[in-house]
Amino acid sequence: MLWRKLFFPEAVILAALLLSVLFFYAEEDWRGARDWAACQQDLQAKGETLDLQQLAPRGAPENDLTRTPIFAEAFRADYATTPLSDLGIYLNKPGIDDAWPNDRHNLARGIPFDLVAWQKYYRSSPEPWMPKQAGSPAQDVLARLAHFEPEMTAIDEAVSNPKSFWPIECVLLDSVQAYYHERGFLHIITTYQEVGRVLQLQAVAHLENHEPEKAAQDFQQNQRLVQSLVRVPFLVNALVAYGVQIEGEGILWEGIRRHVWSDAQLDDMEKSMASVDFLDIYRRNLRFERALSLQCLSYLEKGEPIPVPYTPGEEYKMEAKVLLMRLSPQGQVDQAKINFCREIQKMIDAVDLNRGTLNLSLNAEDKEASLIPFLDDLQGLNGLGRKVAEAETRLRLAQVACFLESYYLKQGHYPEKLEELSGLPPHLDQEVIREQPFYYQRKGNGYLLYSVGWDGIDHGGVPTGPRIEYGYKNENADYDWIWPSP
Repeated sequence: MLWRKLFFPEAVILAALLLSVLFFYAEEDWRGARDWAACQQDLQAKGETLDLQQLAPRGAPENDLTRTPIFAEAFRADYATTPLSDLGIYLNKPGIDDAWPNDRHNLARGIPFDLVAWQKYYRSSPEPWMPKQAGSPAQDVLARLAHFEPEMTAIDEAVSNPKSFWPIECVLLDSVQAYYHERGFLHIITTYQEVGRVLQLQAVAHLENHEPEKAAQDFQQNQRLVQSLVRVPFLVNALVAYGVQIEGEGILWEGIRRHVWSDAQLDDMEKSMASVDFLDIYRRNLRFERALSLQCLSYLEKGEPIPVPYTPGEEYKMEAKVLLMRLSPQGQVDQAKINFCREIQKMIDAVDLNRGTLNLSLNAEDKEASLIPFLDDLQGLNGLGRKVAEAETRLRLAQVACFLESYYLKQGHYPEKLEELSGLPPHLDQEVIREQPFYYQRKGNGYLLYSVGWDGIDHGGVPTGPRIEYGYKNENADYDWIWPSP
């Protein structure tokens, strides 16, 4: 018949194409399932797990920080109406950053706090909490910060419990509220940074007011904030903890440059910092983020709602990725999961806790973004290894500074070599990105103490300088990681 002559060849071609597509999908799915099963077995043989609950076990209800009054209010109501928001608003008023030397470069350069600038700032503001009669800069700063004492005390009491925790449900579900309703977990951990800044300013005022005991208490409160943050295995928590840790190190240096810490205080400070290991935290958080991403993807694979937030304005991109994933063979999704897990594993394996090092060559800096939802986080991890290496290096430098100051208190001068310090724990005087000792040289009544930066080049103790980065000249690129001389 005529229609057969006209359409039969096309039908045969169409059927062949359809069979080819079906065969392609079936083969891709079979290969993907086989390789994904093998990948999971390899990870299991290494002692790794992809079970989210194993990586973040639930604590007792009485230790749930979301039930603590100071934090619970931020989940129930608009964050802007809570006492916690006062700290953030207060610390982000126009012009305040001009007086706030909180940047890590200021610590490296040995730039002290300018309490006079803070006094002028408070005296020029219309707030009613300042005494009418001006006192010393330290007295006026302490008078102003006393307004936040109830909130600061409540936060410290909440995070001081070593069993306190943020449940996974709050981290995931309430993040939606944080994005869209200005409340929830993400805003709370941001407040941690603000509290750290208040503690640093308060401690410096105490030191200037000849109250080192109170300044030491401020330092310990800062460390309790850090320890509370790193109990939650989120990478963002570790980054915030690093920022809070820098504030604590600023407190330590301000006391060292005045030579007011006692030997007992230095010992307590060093032990508090020794309880934080950014390399171990990095590995633990990478494992958690990997399991979290895979679990979120599993919701999509099962057609279930996703209990995590989209970044505002990114909804259409997510929907496009979901559509593309549904049109792709399951095998390709499985291959994306395999690549994601292997890249994360490389980053985990880059950390050698026995040697106290992080191999940046295994921390690939050019990870490509995946088109599969929740597996596109790899690109966001570019450069994370550098931040972790710097955080751990600066933490070790601060601990070594405690030993140096303790030596100074006993001997009246600093040692000629770090080897003269007794009781140094393993790896404490060692660089993170290579197994070399910190550079140390006694200079007059002070010293030069530093590690090479992430580029591995010794710049002679210079913290910043010009470098071509991404095709542009950066005049303040990171050079060496330095602990400033007293």
